[in-house]
Amino acid sequence: MRFSGILVGLLFVLFGNTVYAGEVPSPVNQEKGPIEAVACGVYLAGGNPAPAPEDIGQAKVDNWKKLYETADALRKEGKLACALETSTKALETARQDFGDVHLNAALAYALQARIYAGLRQYTKAEKLFGQAETILMKAFAIKGLDPMALNRESIKYPGVTNISIHRAEMYIIRAMFREAELQLKWVMEALEVHGNPYSVEMAEALYLFAEMHRTQKTFEKADQYYKRAMHIMENAFGRAHIDYVKTLIGIAANYHTQKEYKESEMYYRKALAIIDEIKGPACKEARLIRANLERVYEEQGLHYDAIRLKTAEE
Repeated sequence: MRFSGILVGLLFVLFGNTVYAGEVPSPVNQEKGPIEAVACGVYLAGGNPAPAPEDIGQAKVDNWKKLYETADALRKEGKLACALETSTKALETARQDFGDVHLNAALAYALQARIYAGLRQYTKAEKLFGQAETILMKAFAIKGLDPMALNRESIKYPGVTNISIHRAEMYIIRAMFREAELQLKWVMEALEVHGNPYSVEMAEALYLFAEMHRTQKTFEKADQYYKRAMHIMENAFGRAHIDYVKTLIGIAANYHTQKEYKESEMYYRKALAIIDEIKGPACKEARLIRANLERVYEEQGLHYDAIRLKTAEE
């Protein structure tokens, strides 16, 4: 089976706990699972150890990381033109400072793919995801390995599952559910067998599986996946975190779609209480939750409650 058939090819969204090649994982990262705990400075080409971060030049690592994270933050804010420009600099820097066959180059290509997906330029996005995959194929030198050998090798490195998760996210947006399922199953099986089944990456995959099932109106399965993701996010970050809030919103939306208004209101209100505290009532997430709550009340004919909520917001 070709690598692309396994890695094939990560809504509100998502999650931004990438660990970069050349970066020394912090003690906090090490507690989250083996993906974050990879030995620093692993140079992927041929699987040979890289020079230590001080030999590579920590300044180069930090510079690339800053460009990558700035581009990703701009993407999340919807400033896609600026994100694309900054991600191009991140890609150029990765290739210049680390080489073409390096995890940071693959991550930069995948980030550009996500930006183009946001611009709805899916053909371009698919091509960039393919370039990221090609780098990984060369980096792991895995041609001819069986699928389980691939999983054992690839799961040792940070960022690999993130690329697959991001690609699945694009497929869900495009209603390409079979392709998304293949991506997410690879991630979940690899983490369960060779990684950490309680990692943030697992929560990301579970969340996207839930989104896919809600879109397909298989609500019971969606609820199960959302709640599994919620528990992992709570254990990883606590409740005062945007990624935990996201899972609450997903659960609420799943109940809302089924017109189970009592449960939907409960989860929307839990999410709203947290987001008001951590980001303030004027943030876009808080406005989104209030708008959904208003719809919950309006659909039940509770116009007074809807008006009172809108008045409180103003």
